[in-house]
Amino acid sequence: MPTQGMQVDNTAFLIEKLASDCGPTQYVRELTSNALQAIEARRAAGWKGEGLVIWDVDWKAVDTHDVYKLQISDNGTGMTGQEIQQYINHLSSSGRIQDRAKNFGLGAKITASVKSPAGLVYKSWRDGSGTFEVSWKDPETGYGLKQLEL
Repeated sequence: MPTQGMQVDNTAFLIEKLASDCGPTQYVRELTSNALQAIEARRAAGWKGEGLVIWDVDWKAVDTHDVYKLQISDNGTGMTGQEIQQYINHLSSSGRIQDRAKNFGLGAKITASVKSPAGLVYKSWRDGSGTFEVSWKDPETGYGLKQLEL
């Protein structure tokens, strides 16, 4: 009889339990590290530009909804909608080499998601095509992605 793969029944509980072991500002480190890795990947593909990582307020959210949201932007590789589904919506999934001492594919998902249950907005462009998705805590299904019109 074949082995049945292990699954998680209560993903929200697991994410929040893992986040409880993290420092209060670890999400800043995790998101910055992801941005730097995206820039490194773009350089590895032959890009010679200057890498930029910018932390700021999302002023459009302020103007449109009178809500202050922290924003990080970079000019790395970007992700397609399919890649966001794979790497953001799956725990322990990463577009980088995973290693027990380096990259788990967990950091930003658990630290930033719990800090912002109303939503982490992902706006990404790859080859002139954009995607707009929100990773948030749905009251019924728990943490996950919803795609929005860009």
